Amino acid sequence: MKKVILLASQSNHRKFFINYCIKIGIEIKYIIFDSKLIKPKFDVNYFYSKEEFSYETKKVLESQKNCNNSKLNILQVDDMNSEFCQSMILKKLDVNNDIIVSFGTRKLSKNFIQNMGIKIINIHRGIMEKYRGLDSNLWARYHKDFENIGVTLHYVNEFLDLGDVLVQKKISLKNKPLHKWRIAETKLAADMLLFLLNNIDDISSKPLTKKGRYYSFIPSLLV
Repeated sequence: MKKVILLASQSNHRKFFINYCIKIGIEIKYIIFDSKLIKPKFDVNYFYSKEEFSYETKKVLESQKNCNNSKLNILQVDDMNSEFCQSMILKKLDVNNDIIVSFGTRKLSKNFIQNMGIKIINIHRGIMEKYRGLDSNLWARYHKDFENIGVTLHYVNEFLDLGDVLVQKKISLKNKPLHKWRIAETKLAADMLLFLLNNIDDISSKPLTKKGRYYSFIPSLLV
């Protein structure tokens, strides 16, 4: 099985993702955390945010049990697209035995994508044919489009959430409390990544059948 070089921003649900990946047998070779977060200019403090933080903190602690994550190789950078960051990844990257996975980073530059020498896989918590960008599954909820909530693993190109699709699965969250949505989506993403790694030679990517609308953060007033 190929090893994973993970590009991500720090959050509780991504900590859960890392621990859960390790538990199910995914080897994470290197983690690069992007320290600069995209911040909206409007209120995104949702009515369930405190409950979500408590729940996700609990799930992180639970996922750490019997999880050997003490030897993780982690680098934190201010700019994921910088020459320094690229050089650090290329020092670690074995193009024949590794894959690069992005999960919650800022947009990767065309230069970054080309310099890696292998295709990068992105985890998009949403159904890209309908919802691209941020908070995709919350936007689906806003539109009462519960049939199009899920996760997509796709190749990265220079355009946001428009790369060829590798694996896509929908998840039923309509009756699940909102503070539990993100962990459920994240667990599904890890399971899908394991499936992809186990079947990578047999899975062919497919172009998007439809270009979904691009969304930014969902304001708290709409949740």
